[in-house]
Amino acid sequence: MAVTKAERAELKKLPIQGYCDWKGIAYTTSSPSEIRMVDHDSLVVRPKMNLFVWNSTGIKGDLVDFIHYYELGKQDGDSKGEAIRQQLAYARYVKGENIDLDKLAQERQPAYQFNYDKVFRTKETDVAKDYLVNQRQLDPQFVDRLIQRGEVAQGSKYHENDILHQNPVIFPWKSVEGKIVGADRQGTEIDFEHYQKRGSSKKISLGSDTSTGYNLSFGQGDKTLVLFESPIDLLSYAQQNHQALIANDATLLSISGTDSKRGSQYLNDAIAKKQARFNNIIVAFDNDRAGFKAADYFDRFTFKNTVTNETIQAVREIPLKGKDWNEQLKAGVTGKQTLTMAENSQRLEELEQIVTEQSQGNPFDTKDQKASALPATNKSTDDKKTPTQRTKAQRRQENRVKNMALIKEAMAKVTQYQTDPQALKQLLDFTASGLNYSARNSLLIQLQRPDATLLKGYRQWGESGIQVNKGEQGIRIFGAPIDLKTIIEPNGERVRWADATADLKQKALDKELVVKTVKHYPVETLFDVKQTNATPDKIPSLLPNRPIDLATDNSPIHLDQAY
Repeated sequence: MAVTKAERAELKKLPIQGYCDWKGIAYTTSSPSEIRMVDHDSLVVRPKMNLFVWNSTGIKGDLVDFIHYYELGKQDGDSKGEAIRQQLAYARYVKGENIDLDKLAQERQPAYQFNYDKVFRTKETDVAKDYLVNQRQLDPQFVDRLIQRGEVAQGSKYHENDILHQNPVIFPWKSVEGKIVGADRQGTEIDFEHYQKRGSSKKISLGSDTSTGYNLSFGQGDKTLVLFESPIDLLSYAQQNHQALIANDATLLSISGTDSKRGSQYLNDAIAKKQARFNNIIVAFDNDRAGFKAADYFDRFTFKNTVTNETIQAVREIPLKGKDWNEQLKAGVTGKQTLTMAENSQRLEELEQIVTEQSQGNPFDTKDQKASALPATNKSTDDKKTPTQRTKAQRRQENRVKNMALIKEAMAKVTQYQTDPQALKQLLDFTASGLNYSARNSLLIQLQRPDATLLKGYRQWGESGIQVNKGEQGIRIFGAPIDLKTIIEPNGERVRWADATADLKQKALDKELVVKTVKHYPVETLFDVKQTNATPDKIPSLLPNRPIDLATDNSPIHLDQAY
């Protein structure tokens, strides 16, 4: 039977916040009108609107989108069938509890109280020890001590994504008073199919107190606070710096993500409740853009210890090898690089430049054409280069010119839609064929390849085990807009920050020149399925969901998916 409009409206009322409570997805209440995910604090849910926005990715939507992109880690173009099934499972749970959906959509259900006794654990420790020692390469004696002291435990096997998973490692969280008030659950098996780049399951126990996190103390543990993104990094750092941590009376705290406010909250609680003498913060987040961005929080604010009446000094530490402390441990390297918070901000700026380096201009906006000035060059150096040894900036400029030429050539055909009704009908038919792109990008695709049916980027095809045929011409479309940093020269010309000379950048930093941001649209390249080596037997699994005729197709699976 078909789903009625009334039933669809009821499903729309299912609250994202209530779903998080049901699935044990940890979040914090950042204001009366919004909540934030613990492991990705840039994802904000507004319960009154029952919508979310993931600021770091630009993704937003309703409960199905939340499950699809956030919980399942899927991408654009992936089927939302599994997300809909999860929504239906929650709907059945709610219906079974006889909850009024109108009331549920407006009122938050009482928060679940964390109880460590209800976190299922085993007496055996072989799986946890194997994971920590053999996979993470922590010292066996160190791991034994952690287990004996209850700092680490082995969880029971668990079901996730309809699969029975191996025993996880449990990392209990302690409040500043020493009470266990939460826990991390770290999966011990690799599964890239379900966990994308992470490779393994990472969860926070339902009801965990997010004013703290997994922590260990050395010496008195009340002078230096060291912050990490995960318990594994915390343990890797502790193993390599054990003696120094004792001498510095350090407490190590994992905030299970990059929400730096949790570190400051723990600090304030320790000072208020335990009269802690903290005078140093070491931000030991990952050596990547997200880590530097999170650490920048401690450069923007000043913290004071109300017990000692001293200003708390913050510094940044990164591993000498690899992205995080466990990568360094596994590489057999010791040591660390210490940065001031000002140097952290400078490094963040450099990383932000790299992110915007490949962005392209928007050819529809003529007033921004000057924003992509030709890169400044050093003549004495360029004279020595052969014609094939072009700089990155030169190659970027050449690609920009090629992309703009291709798009302008396509856009030149737009006038035919104004004069030829048949051409306009073909465009509308093409747009309605099921490709999930904006009107502007649908237009660009149709102008470049009218027979396109299923599009992906080169890397996306590769992830599906499919190769783009050699010599194929890609289809150019616009990606999401980004803010591009530019320097305004005295003559009014705009120079991209990535293309500016060191002298020009220094003048900008010294505020001798104005720095502005302009919207730019990166040009992305797609390939149609007919341009790949995809075989007929693979195509059905790649195609987006097509409409189901419930009058003729009574498959229980299709009916459930349609509902």
